[in-house]
Amino acid sequence: MKKSCRNIFGLIVLALFLSGCVTNPPVKSSWSGDTMIENEYFSATILPTNKRFKLTVKNKTKSDLVINWNKTLFIESGQTAGGFMIEGTLYTERNNPKLSDVVFPESVFEKTIWPNSLVSYEGGKYGRGYIHGLIVGQDVGVYLTVSVDGVEISERIVGSMSYEYVK
Repeated sequence: MKKSCRNIFGLIVLALFLSGCVTNPPVKSSWSGDTMIENEYFSATILPTNKRFKLTVKNKTKSDLVINWNKTLFIESGQTAGGFMIEGTLYTERNNPKLSDVVFPESVFEKTIWPNSLVSYEGGKYGRGYIHGLIVGQDVGVYLTVSVDGVEISERIVGSMSYEYVK
């Protein structure tokens, strides 16, 4: 009797454990729109995924190019919607002013960035951050602001994200 109760209890615990291990079906994301801009000073590309952008900036000049993160903004539905959480930033500090990054002459810079408006943080003893996906069907992108030789330049890279469940 005790052995069968232990077996039943074990099965219940196993069922509860496995029910918490259910994963979401795989999702394939696709991007339609711009992925690159180019001018006489720099070229910039974004590689969007469902939650972030990988930003690559190539300095085409013989001067330092400065990325102003406080003026580089997320674009959502054709309007700016706040800044970005930059790779290496704590969730709780994502809205703080950010130091600029320097792209040295004729070199390439890469950073992963997340839109602040899609990042949330639940505080408490075991605080946890969450990153939500890009909104499907809306124009989203990066409004990049840089300066070189005292000239401030802003460019937009915009497209639309769609998702498809992979069977």
